[in-house]
Amino acid sequence: MLVKNFFRRKKTPETPTDTKENLYAEQGKNSSAPTSPAAADVPKIEAGGENEEGSAEYEKFLSKAVYDNVDDYIDIIQEDDDQSRLAANNATEQDLDREIKVLLGPKKHWCRESKEANDFVASMKAVRRIEATDVLERKDLLPPVYLTSDPPLSVSADDGFYCRVNLISNTSKDNASSANMQKTVKCNYNLSADEFADEFAQKIQKSHNMNRERENWVFKATGSSEYLYGHHKLVDFEYIRQCLKKGQNVNLNLMEKDLVLKELDPHDQTLKTITYDYSFKEEQADHLQPSYKKYQQLSFARNRDDEWSPDRSTICLQDVHRPFKIKMNGIDHLILNIAALDKQHKTQIDLSEMSIYAAVEFYVGSVQLTKSRHTKVHIYSRDVRFDEHIYTDMLFSELPRNTTMLISIYARYYKPTDPHLNGNDSHLYQDFDGSLYFEATQPITSSQANVKITSPQEVDYEDGYMFGSRSRSDYVRDQRDMPLAYASIPLFDHVGTLRSGTIKWPLWSDITKSASPIQTTIPNVCVGEDAYNQPVSWLSFTMDTFALPVVYPSNIDSKPPDCLLPRYNQWQDQKKKQFENEQVEKDIQKIIRYDPLAHLTESDRWKVWNHRHSLKSNPKALTKVLLSCPYQYPHAVQEAHQLLSEWTPPNPIDVLEFLNFNFSDSKVREWAMSELNKMGDNELADFLLQMTQALKYEPYHDSALARFLLQRGLRSTHLIGHILFWSLKSEMESFGIIRERHGLILEEYLRNSGGHRRELMKQNGVVQQLLKIALLIKTTEKEQRVNVLHEQLKKLKKPPKFKLPLSPRMEVNGLLIEKCKVMSSKKLPLWLVFSNADATGAPIYIIFKAGDDLRQDLLTLQLLRVMDKLWKTNAKLDLHMQPYGCVCTGDMVGMIEVVLNSSTVAGIQSTRGGVQAALTSDTPLLDWLTEKNPKKEVLNHCISNFVLSCAGYCSATFVLGIGDRHNDNIMLTQTGNLFHIDFGHFLGHYKTKLGVKRETTPFVFTTMYAHVMGGQKSEEYNR
Repeated sequence: MLVKNFFRRKKTPETPTDTKENLYAEQGKNSSAPTSPAAADVPKIEAGGENEEGSAEYEKFLSKAVYDNVDDYIDIIQEDDDQSRLAANNATEQDLDREIKVLLGPKKHWCRESKEANDFVASMKAVRRIEATDVLERKDLLPPVYLTSDPPLSVSADDGFYCRVNLISNTSKDNASSANMQKTVKCNYNLSADEFADEFAQKIQKSHNMNRERENWVFKATGSSEYLYGHHKLVDFEYIRQCLKKGQNVNLNLMEKDLVLKELDPHDQTLKTITYDYSFKEEQADHLQPSYKKYQQLSFARNRDDEWSPDRSTICLQDVHRPFKIKMNGIDHLILNIAALDKQHKTQIDLSEMSIYAAVEFYVGSVQLTKSRHTKVHIYSRDVRFDEHIYTDMLFSELPRNTTMLISIYARYYKPTDPHLNGNDSHLYQDFDGSLYFEATQPITSSQANVKITSPQEVDYEDGYMFGSRSRSDYVRDQRDMPLAYASIPLFDHVGTLRSGTIKWPLWSDITKSASPIQTTIPNVCVGEDAYNQPVSWLSFTMDTFALPVVYPSNIDSKPPDCLLPRYNQWQDQKKKQFENEQVEKDIQKIIRYDPLAHLTESDRWKVWNHRHSLKSNPKALTKVLLSCPYQYPHAVQEAHQLLSEWTPPNPIDVLEFLNFNFSDSKVREWAMSELNKMGDNELADFLLQMTQALKYEPYHDSALARFLLQRGLRSTHLIGHILFWSLKSEMESFGIIRERHGLILEEYLRNSGGHRRELMKQNGVVQQLLKIALLIKTTEKEQRVNVLHEQLKKLKKPPKFKLPLSPRMEVNGLLIEKCKVMSSKKLPLWLVFSNADATGAPIYIIFKAGDDLRQDLLTLQLLRVMDKLWKTNAKLDLHMQPYGCVCTGDMVGMIEVVLNSSTVAGIQSTRGGVQAALTSDTPLLDWLTEKNPKKEVLNHCISNFVLSCAGYCSATFVLGIGDRHNDNIMLTQTGNLFHIDFGHFLGHYKTKLGVKRETTPFVFTTMYAHVMGGQKSEEYNR
């Protein structure tokens, strides 16, 4: 996710000569490619060939990998900055459509042109607001700055660091010597960038008689597209913080402001402030529902005479006081993978003895609204017919806006005597809690039985009773049940209309799990070329039909009908009696401290909800209160929404928890977005990975999260927008139906990103050409690979200057072709060396991978960064972690940052005695560090770095359950920083051999490491 350049290069780095000596990297036959952290259903890919499924997935990648037509990019790729600005400013709608097509592909390949998709486009136009600021007046607007998200440094007022400043000037009054002047000065940690600029101007005026005014100059990080100015402290800039962290020299260029401003275009769309209303409060939906007006609460109410109004175009859900039920019709084209079932259940499946049934549940987030209901079991057939009603103990008017219906399809061996088998008469049914009932009716409150409304959906209850539905029996849901398919279906569509009539819904086929609240509500519909090739099972069910569409109130906080209050009060009275003798105070504090993944019991939920008002001052308690809300009662939901504005707000980082599946209530998620908007760009960038993944689990394309990401991305195209684009584009290519959602968000972003759109087209054009070269290398004989690589790189069409997807701060202008090579590991990644666009900067080294899924690496590296910051913030402990840069640019395609001046532990051992030394000697690492750092004081500093970084990675790999740790994926820099690479196995998913785990220790700490520290009795070891 994060593509920050954490490793600044020295001006003249050591040139790498061996694939094992100076890279993050690829360690040949022992390395493993990562699996997807975001989609649990994506097969694992083993680079070493140990996993047959992974090898098959890699072969599938090779067979289907398609690069875009480079001809579409040629004109744009070769544009200079002035041409790009002109094209971006004068782009017509047709130009925008063409450019978006070049980046995302033809829309028919990623969008079904569904009503929801079309409404999303219309909705974005309606809620998008561009501030009226005249950008022509913003001539002094400088490039954005990159601030660190690390905690503030604890330094004294007298502390400082040395900085070398290069004067970059085209001013005619400067002679050649002064124009290329370098000056080293000491900087105070507490100085702001503007204060340092004033101080530096005074120094060169005094020492070199050069008249410089701060307003006419700006500092730029040498070799990086980063500028330093404003009231921010010098140590708060990411470039300076990373230089200090790694013990590198701080090098700045003093640039004329006029030169810098030439890089900007005051007409650029990205200089406008674009906002998206993600509160949904005032949004009108006429453009979304041309067939009828969306329900507005004030205009909906019954007329004064309590008669039905002929002008009425919708029905308010809160006026439908009748029992909620659905009819399960059946399944068409039920898909059974017999071989997979045999393997999963370790038995031979006999279809002639199989029966099928469906389980139905209703949830809001992780809160279950009703008990589970089940159909009768039916003898297996390809087209199963249930023809059964599923009744609930809820009324239509009580349905929450974000209710999800979970449907699981199970298979089991049937017995002819099973009373639940279709065709057998049964007067018994069993609720989910195991209680047996005669097949009779269940009473609802008498107050509800008398509710009548004068309208076409008028309800007459039968003697004040509502029907129960059959649930499981002793014959159903036992250990022999086999899940076959599932679906998570929102009861309301994207504009709040209750689904009605007969609906056919595509099921997700999965023999390992049933439906659960954590699963996506996206239907199993393929988009693009796969749409006609994927077999799908279809569930048919029927919901009540009314004379007019039934809609949820547009004002989600509208007062619920008073007639529903007695049911809520009755529930509260029942819970008070049920839990009246239980202790409360200690239990509540214990519950609040529960892990976010802990399950709350019924008793836990009641205790927290009953004491909700006494917890308002505790920010940590809000999650537990919202999880304890009885969402089946509208008055409780209204109160929960009111509590959001009364509660002591949590820290923005803690608010991230509200984006998980537990909190599907749209009002809660809108509130969470407003709290997360308090984060700065650099802090927000640390968590974009989780936010983009959370998009998959939003019930609709148009969500508060989608609008929030668009707003922040367009306000910060240089950082948030850059990361957002590559995160969504890579996922868009790798996960079927999500293509539509990600494609729509990217389309909206690209239409409004101005010059950044042209920059992304340049980046993508280069990436697609590199992918073409990488695929060609895979089919080339070993002896010819380097020559073919060099020949193809010479033909590469590239812009005069462009930024790498790996980091928006990495700006390059070409390739140093003779330094580029093909690495020796199985997937044959490309070692590429780019020339820096800054003539004073060092070359930029990256590894380009095609055929490896880097998403698990991406997640692990992000977690390492977050852990490092938590240690610094909470424990004031800097463990010198080295999480390198990584980015996915497509399906199994990406880039990795090279850590220069480093070597694998295995490589160090091989140069000092080989295998024999590895087995018998503890000195190779210390010998290597001593050789690289002959001065004692420098060596001692390196050993200190080693101790801290070793402690950090031992702790992190243990906590994250990172496996496959060996000397080929543990590296050491010449400055003593130990770090890990290749995170293909984590969270306890370790490699096995013949069913036996190959991991024998929770983390790696050898006698070699102890020897570097001075032995087990040394001060450093016991530090």
